[in-house]
Amino acid sequence: MSEEIHVKVLSPGFESIETTVEYVSAVAADGGMQIYPGHAPIAFALGVGSLQLHVGQDAQKLAVFGGIGHMKGDELTIFSPCVEKEDSIDVDRASAALDRVKKRFAGHDPEIPRGKMDQSRLYKAKARAEVRLRMKGMLEDE
Repeated sequence: MSEEIHVKVLSPGFESIETTVEYVSAVAADGGMQIYPGHAPIAFALGVGSLQLHVGQDAQKLAVFGGIGHMKGDELTIFSPCVEKEDSIDVDRASAALDRVKKRFAGHDPEIPRGKMDQSRLYKAKARAEVRLRMKGMLEDE
């Protein structure tokens, strides 16, 4: 049995990552999960959250916004429509997006009448902004 996992992270417009790690922490659509060497084959839907690639005491953190994961043998492949590295996250932009969402939920956005807002879209925008801010340490985990 291998002591490592070979990971590929693929996304349009994102330079792919290929690396070897000790384990992976991910947010699946139905909750958090960790994948260790020797994990049974699995395909899973990714949620909106942090993907952490662990080597020793260090972890490379990536924000993923949906997608799928596939583990077979000692290879994990992540496909996501959007991946962002921790160091590329713009805190000011994420904070502004979260403020905008909160105003819209409260009905204080003159551009969008309260009865006309798309709540599903707002919840998704809120989740994306919160993931970005959590990764930068600007928002506490709940």
